[in-house]
Amino acid sequence: MNRILLVEDINNFRDMLKRHLEKAGFKVVDFPDAESVLKQEDLSFDAGVFDLKLRRLDGIGLIKKLRERGIYFPVIIITAYGDVETAVKAIRSGAYDFIQKPFDPEVLINRLTRMLHEWKGVSEEIGLDSIIGDSSGIRRAKELAGNVAMSDTNVLLIGESGTGKELFARLIHVLSNRRSKPFVVVNSTAIPETLFESELFGIEKGTATGVEGRIGKLEIANGGTVFFDEI
Repeated sequence: MNRILLVEDINNFRDMLKRHLEKAGFKVVDFPDAESVLKQEDLSFDAGVFDLKLRRLDGIGLIKKLRERGIYFPVIIITAYGDVETAVKAIRSGAYDFIQKPFDPEVLINRLTRMLHEWKGVSEEIGLDSIIGDSSGIRRAKELAGNVAMSDTNVLLIGESGTGKELFARLIHVLSNRRSKPFVVVNSTAIPETLFESELFGIEKGTATGVEGRIGKLEIANGGTVFFDEI
């Protein structure tokens, strides 16, 4: 059972999220503020869900404090409308993803599930030894990954489903000088053709009636790596 750290200062909202997450099978430990978290001796979690705007130390600050202690786990930042630019800053500061309020709890559950799957076995400390195998093909692939990581060239990874293309993409990212910037996954087959442009480049608020502004994947990944999956 994955252990989730939930930090949200609005009690009713925090309680609601906790109920839904526990119903989905997560073990949730919740706190109303960052200071309460930092007083804990046991901070072994599989993932975190932090509100951006907390009473004193905010969600970004909490991520930084945890990393100063050598504590690493993926974090989703939740934020109200109007805080999108700050949320992008949060991702660039180490958050894994962000969700704008209001949102359906199922969206959070799905994002958490995907994030944990992606994070499994691929932490920030990933290295060449993390890819198991000693065949000539694997050795050559590792060598190429190390070589291309030192450049800013585009890379095409070809292989059957399940052979580890995303693992190699993350390895290249972590070995590169972009490692401190976001690694953003774009599932190409999951985005309708009519929405692909706005998903990548974003959309300005008011472009059409009822349209809310949204930051594109490319802007979120600025300075980092974009992995186009299932192209």
